[in-house]
Amino acid sequence: MVLRRSAARRRFMAALAIMLPATGAALADVRHTEVPIAAQGVFIPAPESCPGHADMTITVMARGVVWRGRSCTLDWVEERAGTPGPIYSLHLRCPAPASGDAAGGAAGSPAAAATILNVVVWPKSTDTAAIGPDFTQIADYRRCR
Repeated sequence: MVLRRSAARRRFMAALAIMLPATGAALADVRHTEVPIAAQGVFIPAPESCPGHADMTITVMARGVVWRGRSCTLDWVEERAGTPGPIYSLHLRCPAPASGDAAGGAAGSPAAAATILNVVVWPKSTDTAAIGPDFTQIADYRRCR
């Protein structure tokens, strides 16, 4: 009887040890309803000078983003610890392109539905951030204001 309890206890402790790191990592993420101030601003590609070309500018506001000519509203922001600072994943909802656009369609058609856009904003300093739709397409940007 004692032998069975200790074997069961060892299995339980091993399972608990395996689950704890995954649980701790999930608890480190924080969800926000607004973009934190550290990630807000008007950004241009790093080699450009301010104010930059309008089509290359990314404007990150508390409740939305203007990027590539589209004004998107914020659904939520996920904050994850990183180095040198937090990494923000913005989950956005963008309106359908106008019917005159190449990608657009008639109102109410499936092509006219709003699209979901994810944008990673990784502030590196008060003046720079890495921004992109995901980590494979992230690029350095400079904050203009």
